[in-house]
Amino acid sequence: MVTRSMQADAVERRFLEQEHREISNGLGRIAQVAGHAERYSVPDAVTELNSLLLWLETSLEPHTAWEEEWLYPRLNELVGSPWPSKLLAFDHQQIRERIEQLKVERDTLTRGTMPSRLRDLPIRLYALDAIIRCHIEREDRFLLPVLDEPAAQGMAGGR
Repeated sequence: MVTRSMQADAVERRFLEQEHREISNGLGRIAQVAGHAERYSVPDAVTELNSLLLWLETSLEPHTAWEEEWLYPRLNELVGSPWPSKLLAFDHQQIRERIEQLKVERDTLTRGTMPSRLRDLPIRLYALDAIIRCHIEREDRFLLPVLDEPAAQGMAGGR
């Protein structure tokens, strides 16, 4: 039983590391758009936002859903407390709120109203980028080591 738990934790760890690498690669796109946002025409800004939102919806959101539905309950079990996963899930909520703000920005620009909002777009994009990067760093520093702890693996395997 302990061996199976340890193997499952190793698979979880590798999967999470790979997902984080892929997300980190995608974050470069957010910074790129943020760096050029003030120079975009409104139609170009809408196109770039649509592209980013598609990536967020198809790559980042499924990742956070997997963490909340599968990985965080496992974390709760390993540490014997819901607090670490509650804090990490709070990050997810902050990320979702920033994504919703970007959708509002896109919709506002699509309607052709307030193109002056392009000045604020980099701030919103850099904020989203920072929250995602901090969240990944927290998971890498605090969650991944829990999956490596033999005491936690043995305890979970004995249940």
